[in-house]
Amino acid sequence: MDELIDTAEKKVLVDIVKMVQKRGMKGTKGDWKEFLNSYDKKFGSSLSDPARRSNDVLASFLKTFDKENDLKFLANVMQCCSNRKLVDELAKRNPDKETPVQRLVCLTLQHPQYALEYSFPSYEEGWVVTKLCKKSKVRRSDDMVAIDCEMVECVDGTEALVKICVVDRNLEVKLDKLVKPNKGVANYRTEITGITDADLDGVTCSLADIQKSMKKLLSNGTILVGHSVNNDLKVLKVDHAWVIDTSLIFKYSDGPTFRRPSLNNLCKPSKKPQGDKYSVYVVYKNSQEAQQAYEDVKGNQEKDSYGRPQKLVTFQLSTGIVGNLYVRKMAHDDSVQQVSSKKRALQVEENSVMSKKLITERTILKENLADSKQLCDHLKEIESLKEQLKQTSDQCSDHLEEIERLKQELGNRDFEISVLNKMVSKLQKDKKLKKK
Repeated sequence: MDELIDTAEKKVLVDIVKMVQKRGMKGTKGDWKEFLNSYDKKFGSSLSDPARRSNDVLASFLKTFDKENDLKFLANVMQCCSNRKLVDELAKRNPDKETPVQRLVCLTLQHPQYALEYSFPSYEEGWVVTKLCKKSKVRRSDDMVAIDCEMVECVDGTEALVKICVVDRNLEVKLDKLVKPNKGVANYRTEITGITDADLDGVTCSLADIQKSMKKLLSNGTILVGHSVNNDLKVLKVDHAWVIDTSLIFKYSDGPTFRRPSLNNLCKPSKKPQGDKYSVYVVYKNSQEAQQAYEDVKGNQEKDSYGRPQKLVTFQLSTGIVGNLYVRKMAHDDSVQQVSSKKRALQVEENSVMSKKLITERTILKENLADSKQLCDHLKEIESLKEQLKQTSDQCSDHLEEIERLKQELGNRDFEISVLNKMVSKLQKDKKLKKK
């Protein structure tokens, strides 16, 4: 704990001290003001704003806590702050290096509602905060588990965990347990959970047991996947920041950002299945060869709407899907008996149709190639703009760091001026007393 306190940033230490003050916590040297009176004989509690105190003073105060509950509270808050800082850094996307899985995590972290929905009161009693590993390891990790929890309504109006199921990416079950609620149950919601009072007879598994299992499953940067995972984490009382929330990464095309799609809607197909129709022409050297090919086709003899002969052919793919196609003559049977001049005229007409089709296809192909080239130029321009934006962002980041450094120096100067003013005031009073 001492090592975590010594390496923490000042903002984190200030927030923790303020939180300790609100909770009325006392260490071996009393509360915050009592500690200042004994630690700083010069100013004492007259300078009680934690933001105006040095890291050494803040750290020394936090190190006075030695009770188990107090240490657990401090550890949770420190770990939570560390996780949030790491998540903020990881949320900055790097498309060239991130995997498809990491891309989904970043989409969740960057959603406007993420900060609100995943800000848990993890400093309260009974909560568990998972530990994220180093930034580099988290970036490389694609380990993930999916979770689904069933909740019951308790007599005090809150919800309690009654069942949990966790599977890995290979659909191997990692956890499947019934949980005994630690409060009186008002409604088992059997129509949703499928659980009744009788199902919990003999169940001894508690929420604390589940928390231990989840903490182990979510170690080393494991990604937690689910729909509205924040609700599952709330009932589990587990603070885990590395998640893929399907209610955040998908959105309605015509709806507001805050409107989150239901799991039922996400499972529906985006389009209704519709059959596609295709056609192809086969040209033979002469009518005799075409007639022989048609006769070799095995199928039911029919006629199309123009009275032309055709055969219905049924086939089955290797996947088991059954399909149908028609093989049709492009002329009536009696046309075969016409004079050769008419045959040649028909062939010329068919060839003309085919030639027009080929010309059209070539024209479309050329247009597509031109569009493709233009698209490539646009993509290159976009990449160039991205690089310029990145350079500008780096410069802004440097300026912000310089501003923060100057702010800190200014704060130190204000503190020194305040101390000097008090010393001058004291000297003036002493001088007046001597004159009297």
